[in-house]
Amino acid sequence: MNHDFTALLCVGETEEQKEYGISAETIRVQLKKGLYGVTKEMTQKLWIAYEPVWAIGVNGKPATKEYAEEIHIVIRETLIELFGEEAGSAIPVLYGGSVNPENAVGLSKMEHIDGLFIGRSAWQADNFNKIIRDVLDAQ
Repeated sequence: MNHDFTALLCVGETEEQKEYGISAETIRVQLKKGLYGVTKEMTQKLWIAYEPVWAIGVNGKPATKEYAEEIHIVIRETLIELFGEEAGSAIPVLYGGSVNPENAVGLSKMEHIDGLFIGRSAWQADNFNKIIRDVLDAQ
């Protein structure tokens, strides 16, 4: 960030943390630790990605759009707490846990999800192309 790069901070809870009902607390701690020392001015070069550990990888189980939305609200509230309303509201917050052609449109329509951080589905051009076109068509 000091060298004019845009930083992407990925946060996410494990399946065990989710089962214990401590996802929100886990995410808040990750944000506060990960953003320690970041100033309000630096947030113009900051993006956040929510990637639940249990949702990524070959055996990942994508979060429902409703669950992802809940966590995105926690992230946004934490960013506003850390940086104030204006700066905290301007930081893009993406979802990135096993985004695929089947769930991309639903996730993209959620109010608090600013975009998608696509991994495995972007490895094949036809999948990535389908996601882009479907999301654009749904807007």
